[in-house]
Amino acid sequence: MAPEKYIKYKDKINTVSAEHELDKSTETRKHYRLKLTPAEVVILHPSFVCPVLKKTGQVLSIIVLTDERFYKNFEQSEGRQDNLAGPVLSGVVNRCLKIVKWADINKSRPADKPLFETIKEAQQNISVHYLWNINNLKHYKLTDKDQQLIAQIHPDVQSMYSQKGLLYGFQIDIETLSGEQSGMYDISWMHYKGSKAEDENGYFFELQDDYLNQYHTGRDDYHPLKCDVTPEDNPLITEEGMLLQSYHPLFISDKERLDIGHLSDVHISSRQHLFKKSRARLIDGKDEDYQDADQDPRSDPIGEYVNTSYETLKDLMSQIQKKSDVLVITGDLIDYNRNLNLAKFSETTKSGDIWKALNLDNLKDRKKYPHGIDNLIIYKLFEWYYSQYNKPILLISGNHEAYTLPYGISPRVKLSRAVKSAFAFKKLTEEEVIEKSIKEAQKDREEAEQKGDPDIYSSKANDGIAADHNLTIPEAILMYGNDYARIVMGGADDDGGEK
Repeated sequence: MAPEKYIKYKDKINTVSAEHELDKSTETRKHYRLKLTPAEVVILHPSFVCPVLKKTGQVLSIIVLTDERFYKNFEQSEGRQDNLAGPVLSGVVNRCLKIVKWADINKSRPADKPLFETIKEAQQNISVHYLWNINNLKHYKLTDKDQQLIAQIHPDVQSMYSQKGLLYGFQIDIETLSGEQSGMYDISWMHYKGSKAEDENGYFFELQDDYLNQYHTGRDDYHPLKCDVTPEDNPLITEEGMLLQSYHPLFISDKERLDIGHLSDVHISSRQHLFKKSRARLIDGKDEDYQDADQDPRSDPIGEYVNTSYETLKDLMSQIQKKSDVLVITGDLIDYNRNLNLAKFSETTKSGDIWKALNLDNLKDRKKYPHGIDNLIIYKLFEWYYSQYNKPILLISGNHEAYTLPYGISPRVKLSRAVKSAFAFKKLTEEEVIEKSIKEAQKDREEAEQKGDPDIYSSKANDGIAADHNLTIPEAILMYGNDYARIVMGGADDDGGEK
């Protein structure tokens, strides 16, 4: 048996066989210390709910964003032809790009082996094309090497990456994957972080995960929450920070046509889980008044009939995957971007306390009504689906994904106020809109008391909202409390202006 030798990479020792192609040496031990500083690279496409769907044998195309070091390597690469990089970058991709089966995702270590065993194979199968500078995009449009539109990047994301020095877009084409098989895979670009002290080990990771979590924790309105998908009907929300992980799904199939499952307008809302706790009844009474249960005239608690979109969606996803290869969800995943924090009201069960919790004056407290709680629930539900069924999800957003502030369960609109808000509220921040809404709600209550008539709104904003929860409008009003009709007008965000 040939003796072993070792390669020391960034203070990490890996054992390789003596026949390793570096020098065919038969020395018992040989050390190679690589001093190259790795370029910073993140993957823009594929992304979590925008996967690559690839037929066996087709080219795999990946869009990445890189720092200046990677770009200079492109500019100076020997054999470069206009926007096509020289072969040296094929070797970089071969070493750093990791493609593993979904069940084997582990970002604490590099790939067990490069994409291709030899540099020659890598150069034959991997090509790298320069696309654009992210600061020079027109209307935030991302295009591929053929100038075809592939996506639009959100201005906040564009700004985040630009500030990190990730400016240069490249398309990586892989002609064929070695040993390609049908299935669900994850793509990642692995980096190495060296140890701070001599006696510490360095570790591997995906840079994009760090940036993703820095972005969220750096926001003023961020409230650290954790969500777990459980076998029960409710997502488990706890007040502890949860690290998000970036995914880049690749679905390979040898089928000529994929079977598509389609869901739409699922409207996930965390507050529905608080509704279910309500013991309110349309017809109520004291227990001792009704000795015979068969003659009890009281109605059942309304909470028993409340639909939760989360439970329905999870069930539908489980059913639809049996007959489909790909799940497409079109629009309105959520109701709005700020919603009730279940962790703050885990012990709330009395109707009066539920009404207080649902009162939209609570919007002043970002811990009670944080941004993104329903998006977090969706993220964990999709993550569960990928892991449970090894099938991809394609998502198209709807108008509700842009709704900033919540509204009542059967909202009404004062038309004069709605028209005014379309102009006057544009210059207000979210906090100013909320403060204005609190004052107007108080004024509405005083007006209703003077008139002796609770119907102080000129029209209904949406007759169907109560039915979304399996409730009639009277049941919805009883469920939600006296804020049932309220809309926090304006929809302003923290930069001012409407979304």
